[in-house]
Amino acid sequence: MEARMSFEDQGKDQPFDEHFKSVQEYLDYFYSDVMTKYDEDEGVSMPWILDQFHRTFAGERDFGNRLLDVGSGPTLYQLISASRVCSEIVCSDIHQGALAEIKRWNNGGENVFDWSTAVKYVSGLEGTGWESRQEQLRTAIKDTVLCDVHKYNPLHPAAFQQFDTIITAYCLEGACCNKGR
Repeated sequence: MEARMSFEDQGKDQPFDEHFKSVQEYLDYFYSDVMTKYDEDEGVSMPWILDQFHRTFAGERDFGNRLLDVGSGPTLYQLISASRVCSEIVCSDIHQGALAEIKRWNNGGENVFDWSTAVKYVSGLEGTGWESRQEQLRTAIKDTVLCDVHKYNPLHPAAFQQFDTIITAYCLEGACCNKGR
């Protein structure tokens, strides 16, 4: 009898895309030195991105409790500030391995990408302790679900109550650039 793989292990070793052999390789390439990496075109962009998410979610605006992140990929930086105000976060992506990485991180798994540098940065903006913020993020992430933005109902067959807030970071740009080719 064949042993069944947990969701967290499914997709872990499948190619992430045509450029990266795994989710871990993708994360290491783009996010290992996330706060200091200099890009010729963008400069040091991650602090600016985290500042924008902080400014968005730090105001008096009511975002409700339920947030859907469309195209999460294997990343969490976009959810750190949101988790302070949205207590129920659902991450979605077309790649099962990306979602499995989020699940492994959320469950405190071994050999997962370390997001503490980004959490510490946001905690500094908020004036909060980074460990409690990291735990708040883990608590807020309630589910991961497959999502295909090219479908009429992108989350099908999953069904959810209406979300109060929907965000996407570096997802729709990629999905739309190939549409119609």
